Amino acid sequence: MNIEYMNQKIEFSLVRKERKSIKISVNKNFGIEVTAPQNVSDEYVKEVVYKKMKWILKQMKRIENIIDVNEEIKYSDGDTFYIFGTPYKLIVKKGIKNKMRIFGNNIYMYVKEKDNFKYKKSYAEKWYKKVASIELKFLYDQVYKLFSGMYDEKPQLSIRKMKSKWGSYSPSQNKIVLNTQLIKTPKVCIEYVIVHELCHVKYRNHRKEFYNYVSNFIPDWEARRDELDKYVNV
Repeated sequence: MNIEYMNQKIEFSLVRKERKSIKISVNKNFGIEVTAPQNVSDEYVKEVVYKKMKWILKQMKRIENIIDVNEEIKYSDGDTFYIFGTPYKLIVKKGIKNKMRIFGNNIYMYVKEKDNFKYKKSYAEKWYKKVASIELKFLYDQVYKLFSGMYDEKPQLSIRKMKSKWGSYSPSQNKIVLNTQLIKTPKVCIEYVIVHELCHVKYRNHRKEFYNYVSNFIPDWEARRDELDKYVNV
C-alpha cells in the first residue's frame, strides 16, 4: 500500500488485527509498518499515515544515526568494537595466550584459535563482561555519591546482559541491574541510566515528579537520553 507525500510515493505494509487504534512504526531497514483495526477503511489508514509523515521522517532520520550494540559481527579484522561510545577497529592475531589490548584506534585480539568464530566470540564476550563489571561498578559508586545520605541503604548492584533494557530497579530486593552492553555507550549515557534507576528508589513511576527528581542530579538528562537512544539494544 502507498500514499503520495511531497511528490513522492511512500510505501508501507499493512496488517489488520483485533485492536482499537492504528499503530505505526519504522523498522531498522526504514520500512514503514502499519497495524490497523479490522473495521477501518484503507482510505482512513492512508489518511492517518499521511498525517504522521513528519513523525515517520523524524524516525527515519534517527535510525540513520543508530548504533546497534548487538549487531552480529564476525570477529575478523576491520570489525567495529565500541567502548564508552568510541569505535575501535578489531585486529585479530594468533597468540600463545588469549588477551585483548586497546592501542590507538584499534583493539588487538590475540587468541589461540584465530580462525575459530565460536572461540573468538566466546572470548570477546567474556572480555566485554569483565571490562563492564569493573567500569560500570566504578561509575555506579561514583554516581551514588550524589545520593549520599538520601537513602537508608545503598542498592545492591548486579551487572548482566539484558535483552531489551539498559537497567532496572527491584524494590523488593533493593537491587539495581545494569546491562553489560552499556559499556559500549558513552559515559554520560551510563551515568544517566544509573541516576535514572537510583531515582526509582524514591519514585517507582515515570511521572513529572520523577523527572524533576532526576533533574536535581543531571539537569541535562534529556540530552543524555537522546544520545542513548542512538544505541539500539534489542
